[in-house]
Amino acid sequence: MSANSGKNFLFVAVLLGAAAAVAGYYGLTSLASQATARSNLRFKNVVVTATDLTFGVKLDHAMLRTARYPKESVPPRRCS
Repeated sequence: MSANSGKNFLFVAVLLGAAAAVAGYYGLTSLASQATARSNLRFKNVVVTATDLTFGVKLDHAMLRTARYPKESVPPRRCS
């Protein structure tokens, strides 16, 4: 009788542990997505040059990249 009781206890412990792991995973995933969403509200993607340019150089896709800047740092009348 005691061996059967131990197996039942172990089964319940494993089941509760798995449930806690799943709940923790989904909880942390939800918090991470909320933090990312809040971060995206404060920043804006801006196209910048990847290298130094001289006047008159024709821009190519390889010369440009995107960078994240705080919204308050991006000028209101920017080139686009």
